[in-house]
Amino acid sequence: MEHLNLIVTKRCEVYLKKCPVSKVALEDKVLYAQDYRLPELLGQCIKKFKTVDDIKKLRQTSQYCCLTLENKVLILENVT
Repeated sequence: MEHLNLIVTKRCEVYLKKCPVSKVALEDKVLYAQDYRLPELLGQCIKKFKTVDDIKKLRQTSQYCCLTLENKVLILENVT
């Protein structure tokens, strides 16, 4: 059964990596990557935060408070 879970999780990660932000918001993708331990998706999402304005927009979302301190730092480090 665990093997099946891994397959489903991987398929979801592949889908989310290809899915445009118009369908699944970037903030949601970051949370999914964090909560379901999807390192490839997390890395891809972090790279999309490029400007201070991107960070400001993220901080205004309800998802921001759910991010771990580590992931917040990774996002900030990507900008600076």
